[in-house]
Amino acid sequence: MAKGIVLSDSHLFASRSDAFERFETVYPLLRESNLCVLNGDTFDFRWTILSSLEETVERAHLWLKELLAAYPEITFVFIAGNHDAHPLFMPKLDSLTSDFKNLRAIKYHLLLEDKLFLHGDTIHATDRTLPALDAYRQRFAYKDKQSPAFHLLFKTLIALRGPNVATALQNVDKNCEKISDYIDLHLKERTEQIKSVFYGHTHNPFQQHKCRGRLFTNTGSMIRNLDFLALPFEYESLEGAVFE
Repeated sequence: MAKGIVLSDSHLFASRSDAFERFETVYPLLRESNLCVLNGDTFDFRWTILSSLEETVERAHLWLKELLAAYPEITFVFIAGNHDAHPLFMPKLDSLTSDFKNLRAIKYHLLLEDKLFLHGDTIHATDRTLPALDAYRQRFAYKDKQSPAFHLLFKTLIALRGPNVATALQNVDKNCEKISDYIDLHLKERTEQIKSVFYGHTHNPFQQHKCRGRLFTNTGSMIRNLDFLALPFEYESLEGAVFE
């Protein structure tokens, strides 16, 4: 069996994230893997600490390029999330997929055998359709970079562990039901195939929550003071996988 690893919501370049430090614990796991699924919000262009959006896009491109070059034997699947599906960044992803054969960049989901990977931001769209998801993501792409005052406010909230409260208030059952509706809409011919679902977005880590006969897992976040999961899984082959 081949080995994979999935993680999400690192929010690289955000003031509220300590992902650069936490990735030091991920690199050893990569050396034991054949596949890595970056399951959305790998980068955070709205909350960047850099001087501009353009600089952050360039730095994100460089970070991912160096990762791909450092692990040429690993296939990376980059799934977009609401914080990194930015129209300035997507062409950079396209160029990387041309330059590196070990990268697949997709907007919505990966179906690998009986496992489904998606960011999960469909739960906050107006409905489970792809146009609604795209519209939800555009709200992040076309908002200005957060001001220093907002960075200071969020830093204070982190110190008070405010994000912990917000994640604890997530309705896991309701969120899993919404993702199940997404599956029924977009993967209706594969519904019986899907046994495990991995998502992020809510920053609320848990494993194997049962909903509609499937096991749902959330990989948490690298937001400061929150927990994240870099989870291993096994699969037979990428042949026949659905990249959308």
